[in-house]
Amino acid sequence: MKQYVDCYIRSPYDLPKRFFKHFYLFGMCNSGIMLCIVLSSSFIQPFTSPTALLGCSSWSGPIDNFTSVLVLSCITVHTCRRYIESRSVSIYSSATISILHYIAGFIHYFSLSAIPTLESAVICNNTKLTFKELHLSKLHLLHLLGFLLFVVSSWKQNHYCIMLSNLRKKKANQIKNTDYYIPDGDLFKFISCPHFLMEILIHVSFSMMSYFSNIPLLSLLLFVITNQLISGFLNHRCTVAHSSCYSALNHLNSLNSYSFMSATPGGKCFNSNSLSQLEEEGEEEEEDGEEEGEEEGEEGEEEEEEEGEEEEEDGEEEGEEGEEEEEEEGEEEEEDGEEEGEEGEEEEEDGEEEGEEGEEEEEEGEEEEEEEAEEEGEVE
Repeated sequence: MKQYVDCYIRSPYDLPKRFFKHFYLFGMCNSGIMLCIVLSSSFIQPFTSPTALLGCSSWSGPIDNFTSVLVLSCITVHTCRRYIESRSVSIYSSATISILHYIAGFIHYFSLSAIPTLESAVICNNTKLTFKELHLSKLHLLHLLGFLLFVVSSWKQNHYCIMLSNLRKKKANQIKNTDYYIPDGDLFKFISCPHFLMEILIHVSFSMMSYFSNIPLLSLLLFVITNQLISGFLNHRCTVAHSSCYSALNHLNSLNSYSFMSATPGGKCFNSNSLSQLEEEGEEEEEDGEEEGEEEGEEGEEEEEEEGEEEEEDGEEEGEEGEEEEEEEGEEEEEDGEEEGEEGEEEEEDGEEEGEEGEEEEEEGEEEEEEEAEEEGEVE
């Protein structure tokens, strides 16, 4: 994204940001395997021994089996949801991540599910998991509060992920572009990156369900807090740096909340009490475009109909003209035929007259021959 060019250090070994999905796929598989290991403790017990391990690092001893199963189940659900979001919800831009960040992501998601497994009573005390240990009677207040915090934080994080994704979509769920827009509404009115805050709260819920007593989980929580705060600070700094209207608007609305701006790569700012206004304007533009398209379509259909009617009329006129020409040619041919017939009759009559004249000439010739014969007889 153009807005972030000056905010982050780039290297030739950076990877596309869409590679985040690799973390979640790995974490989903890893947490599922770890959960199966804890649930099938009777199969792995021969391979574990308290003396072979360094022991538990929790202040209150190993994590009980009910807590281990609860935390691992939540981690599995969390990584599955994040993987589905990365595949079907998130729309990634051309932004990149450091290869060190990429490696750290795999380490984090391995540790996230490995810690509740290795710190569990199944591993530390080499005990078997029984179904009695999973009874609801084992549920404590911190379990309940941690689970509720996990559910609410996961739901809100998914909500913010959808909000950010919708900024890059058209009305028909088609991708509009991958430019950077700053959303408005919900916690975006108060903080720049509420989805980062939800990630922190999700990890707080894991430590809460383990009574805040497990040192490795607390260390992982500290890492997540540090990472998310740094990422949020960089996002917030870039928002301020690339939105010319941001500082002034923040000053005017400082008593109420942070009022964020939606900035395009060209640097143009839109006031966004904003997101709803932009969406309404976009919907109005789409409706106007649809109306114009319908009007143009209707006009085009009318023009086509008129052209078709004109062509039909021209065709009918041509057909009538052709019929008239054929009739006239036929009449002329008939008249010519009649004239030829009359000429033929006249020729026949002339032939008959010539025949009669020939007969008369023959009769005259015979009479002359008879007269000559009579004269010869008289002379004799």
